[in-house]
Amino acid sequence: MSSRARNLAERAQSVLGNKNLAMRWLSRPNSLCKGSSPMVAVDTAEGWQQVERQLAWFAGDRPAVRARRFGKADSPQDLIEDPMIQSVLSRAGSGPEELLQIGQ
Repeated sequence: MSSRARNLAERAQSVLGNKNLAMRWLSRPNSLCKGSSPMVAVDTAEGWQQVERQLAWFAGDRPAVRARRFGKADSPQDLIEDPMIQSVLSRAGSGPEELLQIGQ
């Protein structure tokens, strides 16, 4: 295992709190990584960012990560464009209009 892969595995374990769960998440295909596993997705810059976003989401610090990255907090448009939010809305049978209503 490369040092990058080892660091990712350690971070996932820290965030998810369980080595088996972390390894399962890292090795399974993930729709937010365009069907690749997170371990494979991190080979590209885009994949690395997506995996980091997912880990930040799991850790509960997603707004802080976005604020550091873009210099601002989440706006409703940022939330609507977030692939994880889109996935959750799709699975719930909802659309962005419900998300905007919640924010009001």
